[in-house]
Amino acid sequence: MSKLKKLAACGLIIVLSLGVSACSSNTSNETETKTEAGATTEETGTEANGSDLLSKEDPAKVIAKVNGVEVYQKEANELYDMQVAQLSAYFGVDYLKSEEGQAYLESLMTSCVENVISKEVVYQKAEELNISTTDEEVSEMVEKEKTYFESEEAFNEAVKEYYGSDEEMRAYLNRAITVSKVAEYMEQGAEATDEEVEAYYNENIANYTTGAGANMKHILVFTDSDKAEDEAHLKEREELAKEIKVEIDNGASFDEVFKKYQGEDIDSELYVAEDLGFVQYEEPGFDPLFLAGTPDLKEGEVSEPVKSSFGYHIIQATGLKEEEVKPLEEVKESIVTAVEETEKNKLFEEKLNAWVSEANIERF
Repeated sequence: MSKLKKLAACGLIIVLSLGVSACSSNTSNETETKTEAGATTEETGTEANGSDLLSKEDPAKVIAKVNGVEVYQKEANELYDMQVAQLSAYFGVDYLKSEEGQAYLESLMTSCVENVISKEVVYQKAEELNISTTDEEVSEMVEKEKTYFESEEAFNEAVKEYYGSDEEMRAYLNRAITVSKVAEYMEQGAEATDEEVEAYYNENIANYTTGAGANMKHILVFTDSDKAEDEAHLKEREELAKEIKVEIDNGASFDEVFKKYQGEDIDSELYVAEDLGFVQYEEPGFDPLFLAGTPDLKEGEVSEPVKSSFGYHIIQATGLKEEEVKPLEEVKESIVTAVEETEKNKLFEEKLNAWVSEANIERF
């Protein structure tokens, strides 16, 4: 599946930024890079920060009329650019310039245009519903946004760059807060029934299940990755691991030996001693060869050397636990929230689609 398809693109109005927050995440165009020779240079071009991916559409262009009210390209550009910035940070600029990334960006502006048209529909609906925003609410939002900046001067500079003036910023925030209020109205009535909660629990039971496992500590003797087939090298490292096990078998406690191999005088390129915490016997992300050496260990038992792709491990298992499934009552609150969020999104989408269908919309 495409990585980008895992993200919603300009879909719901309720996730739109309220404006000033976007300014606080802006970074300088100056990017420190390394040349092939290793020297440090400063680059002010567009390749490193992805600014060449930003919208080039005319902001003054009228892209639609909603019940006679003009909608401008400017707002779609702003939303598009915020999405590009977020995607660049998440996936990297190079990915967005790949064939898959470019294909996604081609459809992104269309989605953003539809989003701002929908937002205009919702904003117009606010008057009909007698929903509005006070100057005090806008001021409260402004003060909150100021906390993301190092100084008042930095905030004012961001406002000037992003909005042009304080007046325009406040008008934008007034509108955005109003749209958010209408979105809350659209989601009214969302609730989770006991049947829905139980169904969600059963369908997602794996999320509430902790597999059998134990608290594990290990002392690892590394093997060199480029000598994976070198019998002599492997035998040498296995013998080092066996020496550790012999030391424990001869009376030294595992914790005592463990601390020794955490010492500053130990060669960290050869040995490592780690407390892995609780590890399931089928823990995702762990080397299967390592895990294969753990299920038969009894409480407090120390393993013989266990071979993995990293080297040879001496493992101690404590706090053994059988598989545990959290009861519904223990996780019910979080499930109710999840089910209600799904219902809210459904109600929002249904009302939005109905309002957009009822509106007189001309697209240009």
